Amino acid sequence: MKNIAATLEAQLDNLSLCQLRGIAAVAEVHGARTYLAGGAVRDALLGLQVSDVDIAVVGMTSELPIGVAQALNGRVVARSQFNTFSLIASGRHIDLTMARCETYAHSGALPTVLPGTIRQDLARRDFTINAMAVSLSTGSFGELIDLLNCQSDLKTGMVRVLHDDSFKDDATRILRAARYAVRLGFTLEAHTEHLLRGAVSYLDTISPARLRDEFMRVLQEGRAVSILEMLQCLGALRSIHPALALSPQTSDALRRAAQSDYAEMPALFLSILTYSMTESEKANLVERLQLNSRLRQTVQSTGLARSLVQDDRSGGDVRRSEIYRRLKGLDEAAILGCALSEGDSVMAQRLMLYLNELRHITPALKGTDLLALGVPQGPEVGALLDDLLEARLDGKIETRQDEISFVRAQCNLPASKETCRTS
Repeated sequence: MKNIAATLEAQLDNLSLCQLRGIAAVAEVHGARTYLAGGAVRDALLGLQVSDVDIAVVGMTSELPIGVAQALNGRVVARSQFNTFSLIASGRHIDLTMARCETYAHSGALPTVLPGTIRQDLARRDFTINAMAVSLSTGSFGELIDLLNCQSDLKTGMVRVLHDDSFKDDATRILRAARYAVRLGFTLEAHTEHLLRGAVSYLDTISPARLRDEFMRVLQEGRAVSILEMLQCLGALRSIHPALALSPQTSDALRRAAQSDYAEMPALFLSILTYSMTESEKANLVERLQLNSRLRQTVQSTGLARSLVQDDRSGGDVRRSEIYRRLKGLDEAAILGCALSEGDSVMAQRLMLYLNELRHITPALKGTDLLALGVPQGPEVGALLDDLLEARLDGKIETRQDEISFVRAQCNLPASKETCRTS
């Protein structure tokens, strides 16, 4: 049996290696055996950074995760219905998963699980490249368990399902297949692609929450645009929602977004993806994916931002203060998504003007400054601050002294304090 202990030692830092050995030692005390499994083994063999530490435990007990957390000076932060425990130790996230076998009552259903062997646990996984494990036990640390010749697919760059009903059992694997293929630069194995294309309709069987989570993982990928394009070619995007489609203009806008340094990329991608949808289609997508309030706001504001700065029928210029007034308070990702979707149009220029300049402009004078100049306390103060902002936005005033002169002129105040006369 091949031993890749040297590979693990080269790919993992000292803290991770110490944690793995510590987990194995605690498990042995509890009569259990532990294995590094799934994506961590795949990435280690590919020479990639190992980020997700997934530990399969044969002989899981409820006391084991607590013992591991104590040994690593960490804590258990979550437990799933499938006996998966999430731990945090030294700032690292670790999953302890009960090795299991599983069956599906029907397509889209959550699996029925029973404790299993490591062989059964690997056989239940999504793709061959994720169906390898490495022993962490003291006497066999580093021994690679590859029961299905998965290394062959890893070497040839193939994403292959383990059985023909894989996508029907769990259609979220359709999205994962595209993610892995694009992320790793792999190809869908021919039979796997055939099965996938025939199973896209099974995305309808997936609950909104699970479908949303998988779709958001796509949007969080470094090469999200390529993944979306692959999903469209496979017919999967329209199975998520009929209006979800990539026109050449949409793909171009998504790529411009991907080149930006915007912090909330999934929200920005959603704005672009929904830009050409009708209000009814957007509402249906929001409901289908049960988007949270933040993303709902982005989708709903996308059409509003677009309509608020469309070219006026008169063809005349729109004042900078008017652009500010129309867009103030709208979702940032929605505004940027509209701008990127519009290319170099007048509408895009107005949107970017607001984002890059107008929203950052504020008067130098505050309410207390106006009172010191002689403006009486009351609604006049707020009205004057609004007037100052508008004048600033339109370039009528530029300095603090300009603002003081503006206030004095508006209120007929001399250089000394004088009560502001209002109409």
